Amino acid sequence: MKPPTPLRCAHCGAEISPAASVCGFCQKPVGLSWLLRPVLAGLLVGLTLGLAAVGALWLRASLRLAAAQKQADSAPTVPQPAPAESDPEYAGMLAEAEREVARGDHRTAIVWLMQALRRRPDRPEARARLELLRTELMKSPGVTLPSQAAATPDEELVSIPGGPFVMGAGEPGGSADEYPAHEVFLPPFRIAAHEVTVASYRKFCAATGRPFPRQPSWSTPRHPVVSVTWREAQDYCGYQARQLPTEAEWERAARCGLTQRYLNGFLPQFLELYAWFAGNSGGLAHPVGTKMPGGCGIFDAYGNVWEWVADWYSGNYYDDSPKRDPRGRRYGEEKVLRGGAFDSPPEALATTFRDRASPGSSAENRGFRCAQSRPQ
Repeated sequence: MKPPTPLRCAHCGAEISPAASVCGFCQKPVGLSWLLRPVLAGLLVGLTLGLAAVGALWLRASLRLAAAQKQADSAPTVPQPAPAESDPEYAGMLAEAEREVARGDHRTAIVWLMQALRRRPDRPEARARLELLRTELMKSPGVTLPSQAAATPDEELVSIPGGPFVMGAGEPGGSADEYPAHEVFLPPFRIAAHEVTVASYRKFCAATGRPFPRQPSWSTPRHPVVSVTWREAQDYCGYQARQLPTEAEWERAARCGLTQRYLNGFLPQFLELYAWFAGNSGGLAHPVGTKMPGGCGIFDAYGNVWEWVADWYSGNYYDDSPKRDPRGRRYGEEKVLRGGAFDSPPEALATTFRDRASPGSSAENRGFRCAQSRPQ
């Protein structure tokens, strides 16, 4: 193998070390060390490549930003909702509600505010006034809602006029036992404005010597009584010279002229105003009457607790049920429950939804209300 050529000084020709920067003989500089030259060259090349890469990334980002800006400039402008003051009909509804409040007709005021909310769900005024009105009604000593009244046997009843109505689901999306939709004629009847409370049921148990059912930890005298069987609910109503409503009576009162399966078209903002359900209850029932009533003045028909009704359950009963005052099959194994509960999904709060359970069973999400099929 041929030995490497020795390095020599350019000034005196003496042989020098590759690492030397000064000649050992003439003491003159011989330039950078041969060992440092490739290192410095590598650093220079790396710095150049790094700067080139940074420049390329900057250019790429600039091009993307320019393209995004161009696209944003060319996109059509999304129209913003018109302000409330530019919608005279909406403003008029709010004004009518204020006039009804001044007259003391709070239920008519609620109707006007609900119409305003339907017209302009993007505006906060109607919702805010509904909540304010509800709060004022609950606090006002001059106005008594059913939920504020003393829970006594003579709890308020709401009169439901007689006449025909369409029972069952008239649109897709329901369970099989909600079909077919069919016209039913009911005579006039009355139904309790709210679910039977703990206080009312406790008085009944004390008067009849019955054991009072154990209630959940969240229960108060103004909460709906729960953990009652169908027979116990029927006995309570009978003690008050009343009875459990039939399925048809319950649905007629809950619908109150509505034709769709869901309350007010089932928009979320309306459901929140009327019902305690899985989406807003916090996993427990609430005192009766703390949400807005339905159009007929019925509180908590949607959510809070399931409600026993009089009928035996039959999945195909609607196929041949009587057209006048239907009262269910003459026998069966399960009784019908209506209305959904605090732990129910929104789908179970449909006016036509039917649940069922053994009449001897009870649960912490089941209660009831009474009715009078023949006003006395």
